[in-house]
Amino acid sequence: MQEAAAIKKCQSGDARAYRYIYDNYGQSLLVVARRMLGNDADAEDAVQNTFIRVYRSISSFEGRSRFSTWLHRIHIRVCLDILAKRRPETSENIQLLAIVDTPDPELKMTLDAAIADLPERQRACFVLHTISAMKQDEIASALGISPGGVKSNIFHARQKLRAVLS
Repeated sequence: MQEAAAIKKCQSGDARAYRYIYDNYGQSLLVVARRMLGNDADAEDAVQNTFIRVYRSISSFEGRSRFSTWLHRIHIRVCLDILAKRRPETSENIQLLAIVDTPDPELKMTLDAAIADLPERQRACFVLHTISAMKQDEIASALGISPGGVKSNIFHARQKLRAVLS
């Protein structure tokens, strides 16, 4: 099934088409959520909530942007909502998975902590660009900011990570 056809069928209420979209995007959304939220339970909740929102609002998708951009916009909002709810109590304790595969546990913990300390917008831009390999204009559309804002956030995130790791 082609994505465009699946979207049309979803808009008509076809559960198999909805499953097709979940199968194509669920895993990549889970990876983003793990890095944004720092634990599997919250990440799984975020993916589930994202697909609930998609199910409820698929009829509003008009195709002006790529479906993946629209989906990631919803997903990032869900992740940011989860972060906002827990911010007062656990902001300092967020443990994100390492972006690089390193056998060095100390380096992994340092990187996790450095990513967790990034401001939310910088973390979102960095994770979407580095992990999900999204283009800057797609990230801009997903987050509702300018492409220059995305570029700036990625730049500042990298600077902060370099400073911590050097």
